Amino acid sequence: MIRPYPELSLQGDSPAPEHLESVRGLPAPGDALRFARNTRDVWRTDWFEVNIRIMEAGLYRKFTQNDVLKALLLSSGTRKLVEDSPRDDFWGIGKRGDGRNELGKVLMRIRERIVREEAEEVLAAALATRAEAHEGLDVDAFPALLSR
Repeated sequence: MIRPYPELSLQGDSPAPEHLESVRGLPAPGDALRFARNTRDVWRTDWFEVNIRIMEAGLYRKFTQNDVLKALLLSSGTRKLVEDSPRDDFWGIGKRGDGRNELGKVLMRIRERIVREEAEEVLAAALATRAEAHEGLDVDAFPALLSR
């Protein structure tokens, strides 16, 4: 199931339904940010300790559930990804270009994870195909077959 706000489902406590509906009806991300700043009384007490991990988990879901987004991310190869936001020096590089770029770092980790997972899937499929081709052989001989 794709959730419209995966980061909210990962925060532990369920957000108040009225907050979900309020955010869902906002026209732009900036409006959601302003709304969040006005509801700090319901934030997790450890938010600034877990926000990057929660963002990464939500974005991983987003990029692995949408083939177009995944293809765009993978097409960046090994290039450095930068959130070129002059207004955000935490998730982006900020006005002076020396911000933390946490969003870029998260996206690069997700890209590496997807590449690794896809490589593991290909390897598993190849091993299964090779095992089928050599069905009936002694299991102890299998590692020797892989080294050929």
